[in-house]
Amino acid sequence: MRAGPARAMRAEWTKFWSARGTRWTAFLLLFVTVGMTALLASASHTDATQAGQGDDDVVANSLSGVRIGLLVAITLGVLIATSEYTTGLIRTTFAAIPARWTVLLAKVAVVGVVTAVVGLVASLVSFLVAQPVIQRNGYVAPAYPPPSLATEPVLRAVIGSGLFLAALALLSLGVGVILRSTAAAITTLVAVTFVPLIIAEPGSPLLPAEVGLWVRRLGPMAGLAIQQTRERPDTAIGPWAGLAVLCAYAVVVLLVAGWLLNRRDAA
Repeated sequence: MRAGPARAMRAEWTKFWSARGTRWTAFLLLFVTVGMTALLASASHTDATQAGQGDDDVVANSLSGVRIGLLVAITLGVLIATSEYTTGLIRTTFAAIPARWTVLLAKVAVVGVVTAVVGLVASLVSFLVAQPVIQRNGYVAPAYPPPSLATEPVLRAVIGSGLFLAALALLSLGVGVILRSTAAAITTLVAVTFVPLIIAEPGSPLLPAEVGLWVRRLGPMAGLAIQQTRERPDTAIGPWAGLAVLCAYAVVVLLVAGWLLNRRDAA
């Protein structure tokens, strides 16, 4: 690795772990995801006792905390981008490393690795914590055979949930660089993540069924499809295709962020 990229990586890694806000937000991602999964799992119940009657996705239910943890992933990605603008440190960063694309790519690498690792740990722990809870609440064989991490759909859902959080954090990093405002970036990202989930929910009267289907297919939250291990009548998109949609958003936004980073003043 050339001196420039290596120096940028070391600098971003040091800034990430030395800044109290980003360091604690990374830990919060783990605790919120696992804690909310345990809470939601304890509130879930089923009366299905016969084979073929259960249509819930017990794997997705065991990863439900990711839907709340994503707020922390959004906050983490935005903070990495905007905190330097808030403090004025961005001028020092660009004075030390004038190649702005190098700085952005270093941030992408640090955010991507940290959120992927933390997200993977959070997903795995969530699954292990939630399974005994939901089994006590009636999700048992024959209607709900216990899922195993040794099977491809379950392993894909657990690993994919970590990748989902990483991709969302990178999308948030790009939006933060573009808007350069913590409040504006977080508000924008919450709007584009949660609003479509609400208005395009199956059976929602807010949108025609066909329109809602395409919103779920083409919105960033299509990435949550990576958790599904059971195909249902309202399934909008396949697991890997859904994650690819989110990744496409992240790539496009980061490219725009890099272009703007080279054209604008550091202030």
